[in-house]
Amino acid sequence: MNLENFSKADLIWIIKRMQVYHLGDMNFNRALEDLKYEKEEKDLQEADNLIRIAHDARVEYLNIMEPYTGFPIAAIPAQVLKNAGKALKRAEEADKKWVKLSKIKGD
Repeated sequence: MNLENFSKADLIWIIKRMQVYHLGDMNFNRALEDLKYEKEEKDLQEADNLIRIAHDARVEYLNIMEPYTGFPIAAIPAQVLKNAGKALKRAEEADKKWVKLSKIKGD
């Protein structure tokens, strides 16, 4: 890694971290590793949040549709289908963000 890969905010963070360890044997590479760890931790927390959002939206979908199990689709009120569709859309959006955050190559 080199400095050109970092934003201004990242560089300020690195410098402040180095100041904290000024009296110790801290070096620049340690500050970079600390920053990398902080960013990975933030991404993991966001990924956990996205998983929760997707799960909750799917549970909502199931709860909306459960009373209509076995019914023909034409017998389900339009508003129920609309609400169920919104829940699935929220789950799919969270899934897409999770895939992007996780750097997983999708279809």
